[in-house]
Amino acid sequence: MIAEAPDFTRVSFATVSPDAGLRADSIRSLCKPPADVSALTGNPRLVAARYRDEFLAPVEGHLDGLLAIPEAGASPIMEALAEFLTAIPGFATDEIPHRVVLVTDLVQHSDAFSFYRGGDWQSFEAAGGTARLGRALDGAEVDVLRLPRVAAPREVVDDFWVRYFDAQGVARVRTATLGDL
Repeated sequence: MIAEAPDFTRVSFATVSPDAGLRADSIRSLCKPPADVSALTGNPRLVAARYRDEFLAPVEGHLDGLLAIPEAGASPIMEALAEFLTAIPGFATDEIPHRVVLVTDLVQHSDAFSFYRGGDWQSFEAAGGTARLGRALDGAEVDVLRLPRVAAPREVVDDFWVRYFDAQGVARVRTATLGDL
């Protein structure tokens, strides 16, 4: 996805963790520079080296680091997503297309809401959760790369996230399952 993104696309990353400090430290946001240039208008070797060293290497290093995040006793997906979106420069104000890619099992577990405690959309709504939602994802496209996990009833989890994304104003959701465990 990153390789196919147009030049000057903002690429941002974060992780879900119950540790607010780890969440904040995990946020990175980079602008994708051109990977090449015409020899008539610039220096292709210099541009390629800058792309590799100042963009590609940090992106790959950060992604590798996110894969090394330890397992935790909570999974505050909604909270981490809200923090992440507010940390991306211009996300809420720029009139450009936004695409958010989530790699997750979608099993929300925090003090605010938990599938492990029997939570569903109706209990979230009854507890005032929908009143606290903004429309931070208004008009965005969301790709969910789902990690398979049998931790909560899938139909309850799916129903919740469909309603959550709708309440957040998401324009389109695409899903794919990673692996077959």
